[in-house]
Parts: sequence; structure tokens; C-alpha cells
Amino acid sequence: MKTYSDLSNRQYNCCQFTKDNTLLCKGAAILVMLFHHLFYAESSWELYFSFFHLGSGKPLIAFIANHGKICVTIFVLLSAYGLTKSYKKSSGNSVYDLSFVVSHIKKLYFLYCPIFIIAIIISLLFAVPSFNDTYSSIGECVRDFFAVAYIIDGRTALNGSAWYISFALTLYLVFPLIYRLVKRFPAIMLIISFCIGIKQISDIPIFIEWQRYLFVVCVGIYLEEKEFFNKIIAVKTSAKILVSAVSCIALFAVRVLKPYTFDAFLALAIIVFCVSCFEKVKYLNSVLIFLGKHSSNMFLIHSLLYVYYLRSFIYGLYYPPLIMTVLVLISLACSIVLDLIKVKLKTVSAHVFKGSEA
Repeated sequence: MKTYSDLSNRQYNCCQFTKDNTLLCKGAAILVMLFHHLFYAESSWELYFSFFHLGSGKPLIAFIANHGKICVTIFVLLSAYGLTKSYKKSSGNSVYDLSFVVSHIKKLYFLYCPIFIIAIIISLLFAVPSFNDTYSSIGECVRDFFAVAYIIDGRTALNGSAWYISFALTLYLVFPLIYRLVKRFPAIMLIISFCIGIKQISDIPIFIEWQRYLFVVCVGIYLEEKEFFNKIIAVKTSAKILVSAVSCIALFAVRVLKPYTFDAFLALAIIVFCVSCFEKVKYLNSVLIFLGKHSSNMFLIHSLLYVYYLRSFIYGLYYPPLIMTVLVLISLACSIVLDLIKVKLKTVSAHVFKGSEA
């Protein structure tokens, strides 16, 4: 027999922005990312079929894919939202929780380093790509391994997508301070960070990224502080889907005219739309959540696949739906195998550690 407490907990949970909601949005974002990377670059225009072209000769699909960069904003917004929730639980009243920062940096390296090491081994054994052509020095490789190459050199030589790891590293380092500032001066921080992002004022790549995404980070913190997503989920009306869809279209049009400046609002509209529209679609919901669980691995793996290892095969399919489907499936398969290897290594290391103690 269900108690009043059980019913209250169920009602409370149904109005929460859950981990599955986050994974669903990440699943949608990783699909957008793969679409963006596959079709936006001019170097790939001749490699796939496009029925419609703009007046400049640019494929329509390339124009749409170019604005798929919004996927990064979605990831940053969700990360800031999740980090805020975690930090509030672990930090207490401390101004800077070092253990929180170290813990997240460890997780970041555990995600990034195995993929980097595998790519380096392939580069050394099979010259795909050639190690000597990729790196000008061992020092550059070491900086890439520790995810600081983008910060110091302004590029990630082996894996272009790894720039985000450098950004995430800096985000974790300064997050406690940004959180405290947003918590204490929300309006001021939102206004200042928005103004910083209006016009590029630096040529240093990592500073450019911070100009683009500082406002997004502040918005993510502010939304969690105000429990915005919980309140949105609690609104049970079909109009929510319509409003979020119209907002996505309108803000996409704004992005065409002014990229990055208003991306936080577009990402927010996309998140609300995804959760409102796809959460109750049984199989689609499950697929997106599953992709969301593997989105971090897929993010780092897919670039290596379509740039180096399987470029001829992937673009040889010629038709965008086939190209996209194959890259998604192969990236996902690689992620599943990688996770299985990590689990096995954890198990083996645990047994070795216990044996050494005995």
C-alpha cells in the first residue's frame, strides 16, 4: 500500500530536472555535433550530395550544419547547471572547494587520456596520422596529453575536438569562484558576462572561448539557483512545446545574424523543447538517453574517425543521412568497447591493489 510519503516523493520527482533529462539533452546535442562537424567545412562540400545550394554555391546543409555549433553551448549550459548542483552539495560554505575541483579534473583526464593514448599508439604504429607530421616536438605532445595544448599553443594538433577538454579544465579550476560571484551578485555577473561576449577582444583561442561561453556558464549557475528547469517541467501544458519550438526558430534566426551572443537563450530553448517533446516518446527517449551516456566518448572519438581513420569510407557513402548514421553507429560502438575496457581495467587494478595489501 502506497503511503502519503511515497506519493509525495513521486510527485516531487516528476517535477525534477533529472539525470535522464540531462542525458536526453546531451544525446540530442551529440547528434547535432556530429552533423555540424561532418557537413559544415568547405573541404567536405564535394564529398557529399546536396540537392539545394545557396546563391554563393554553398550547400544548404552546410549552412545549417555551420550553426550546429550551438551543441557546444548546450553542453556548457548543462555542465554549469550540473556543476552548480554538485558544488552546493559538497562545498558547504567554503569559498573554494579544492577537493571538488581535483575530483572533476581526475574524471576529465580519465575520459580524455585513454582515447588520446590509443590515438597516439595508432599514430606511431600506422602513421595515421603521422606522429612527426602532427607534432613539432615531444613537448607539444606532452602538452596535448595533459589537455593544456589549446591553452598554451592555441591548438590541439591530434584531435581538433580536444579543445573543449582544455576549456573544461579551466572551467573546473575557476568554477568555485564564478559560482560564488553569481550567487552573490547574479544581475551584475549576468550583465558583465553578456557584455564581454558581444564583441571579440582577444586573438588568444582560450580567451575567445571564454568570451563566448562565460555568459553561458553564468546562466547555467543562475538557472540552477532558481530551479528553473524544475519549474518548467512542473508546467503541464502542451503550449510549452509550441512556445519552446517557436523560440528555437526565432533564436536560430538571430544566431544567423549574430552568432554566439545570444546562444545561451537558444540552447535554453532547445533544452526545454527536447525535454518537453521527447521525454514521453518511449523509444526515442531511450535512444537519446543512451547516446547521452556515451556523448563524452563520442565527442572525442568521432573526430578521429571522420578526419583520419575512416574518412574515405564515411564520405564514400555520399548521401548525408547514410554518412551521419554510420558515423553515429561507429562512434557509439567504439565508446561502448572503450567503456568495457575501462571497467575491466578497474576490476583488474582493484584485485591487484587488494593482493598487494594482503
